[in-house]
Amino acid sequence: PIQNLHKNKIMMITDNEIIEKIKSDDQSGMTYLYKKNKKMVMSLVTRNSCTKDDGEDILQDTMIIFWQKIREHNLIMYSKISTYLYAIALNLLRKELIQMRER
Repeated sequence: PIQNLHKNKIMMITDNEIIEKIKSDDQSGMTYLYKKNKKMVMSLVTRNSCTKDDGEDILQDTMIIFWQKIREHNLIMYSKISTYLYAIALNLLRKELIQMRER
């Protein structure tokens, strides 16, 4: 289960409930995922010689890609949402590192 913050109280919701929130245009699902996964993405990016600004960009792009996949009904979940978000962020980081080397 995933925790959702509501007036400083923690409520438990599942990955499926978060996906349903996104499908029904309930912004709280994406807001929660952003806050919950920001530290993980920023840590991944800064450990690999990128800046905090790069981390923010990669986090934003990660959330957009995830949102699009959910909204397009183009996503089959075989793992937790956090695992999927990590994989998206890692792929975006790899692209960023390649672009940095080419500059």
